[in-house]
Amino acid sequence: MASNNMLLWSDHLGSLFCVLFAAVFLGVPVALFPALILWEQGGSRRRAARWVFVAYGVLIAAVVITAGAIFFMTRAGARNAVSTVRSHRQGRVVLVSKAGSHELNDRAAVDELFSLIDAAVGVGAHHSSPVDNIEIVFPDDGYSFLIGRDSAQGHPDEYWFQLKEYPGKSPNRG
Repeated sequence: MASNNMLLWSDHLGSLFCVLFAAVFLGVPVALFPALILWEQGGSRRRAARWVFVAYGVLIAAVVITAGAIFFMTRAGARNAVSTVRSHRQGRVVLVSKAGSHELNDRAAVDELFSLIDAAVGVGAHHSSPVDNIEIVFPDDGYSFLIGRDSAQGHPDEYWFQLKEYPGKSPNRG
């Protein structure tokens, strides 16, 4: 359950990140440019401009810290989700693709699926995306994951593995 809380907080921080990120970009024409003009005018106006610069720096720091927290919380929550599903070995597993859905009833096949997931090695971020997704659904636990081949031509053995749904997630959140 701790992983769900971490993932829910990560979702909420994502909303905060969007607001902060928008504030940074809106702050340039609304606050930063006028503050630069005040700074150039000198005298007592520099003091007001200095406060705007400090506030803008704090805003940028908040964006960076929020982005880092989202990254680490989402990553840790997804790992915990895999561990949670793995610990409930008696649960059902359903594979859903364009061709339809298929329930895995063979425990050895499910164990092999988890072995492949456990053996996976992370790859640094690059500009590609998953294609031909297969959704792995654990209906008894409320989790689902997406796995898809990497769209980049030079990486035939790379796959994307993403947490899609988890207990407590709002249906309107991506």
